[in-house]
Amino acid sequence: MKPIHKRWRLLVLLCLISTLLSGCFYPKDQMKQNQTNPEEYITVVQGAVDKYREIKGGLLPILNSTMETPIYEKYKVDFKKLQEYRLLTTVPANAFENGGSYIYVIVNPEKDPKIKLIDVAAYQSVNQAQQIVSKYIVDTNGKLPQGQLLSKGIAELDWEVIKEAKPTLQSTYNRMNEISYLLQDTGVVTIDYSFDLMKLIDSKSLQNTLTADEDLRELLIANTPFMPIHSVPYHWIDGRPVPQTK
Repeated sequence: MKPIHKRWRLLVLLCLISTLLSGCFYPKDQMKQNQTNPEEYITVVQGAVDKYREIKGGLLPILNSTMETPIYEKYKVDFKKLQEYRLLTTVPANAFENGGSYIYVIVNPEKDPKIKLIDVAAYQSVNQAQQIVSKYIVDTNGKLPQGQLLSKGIAELDWEVIKEAKPTLQSTYNRMNEISYLLQDTGVVTIDYSFDLMKLIDSKSLQNTLTADEDLRELLIANTPFMPIHSVPYHWIDGRPVPQTK
């Protein structure tokens, strides 16, 4: 069991470092720059990115990333490049670089680059939940705090077993709903987007248009300004979105 302890202690340490690097929690809903409709800023940044791409022969103003960076977080906007070409006078007030709540990223970088947002508070909440879960796994010699099994390798995260307070945060997609968490059998925590997906599918009456092999997360990307970070794929099975292992 000793190697397991070492592995999980390392994961706890990495999660702690990740949280420290990503910044501290703050009351984002009370900050003036985060009360403005984020799509207003997106329109401005989208125009600047389009112009930069035109000037640079198809190149995008993005920060460097690694092969390990998740695809939904990979293409972060480099505002310095936009400012160097005088395409933006200032960084958007709601951007993380300016003390705001969102990280600006690009999706479909090769075919049709579009600006989307990562909710920093949601990102940090998963780091916090992962720290709690990783510590529990170490303390219990590898036991996973799994609740109801949702699909192969994925279950609800059982906070009653952990006996720790669940990080509470409103969903990026529906402020009336709190974020829920899933736990993979690898010990990795992700956000549960099934409620948000179902609400979107119902609102647009998409039930009869979905296939079992498509990744439903693309619906959230296409129909909202936000990226479903810290997530697993979802497939339409038996009339509902079901999380899948990658």
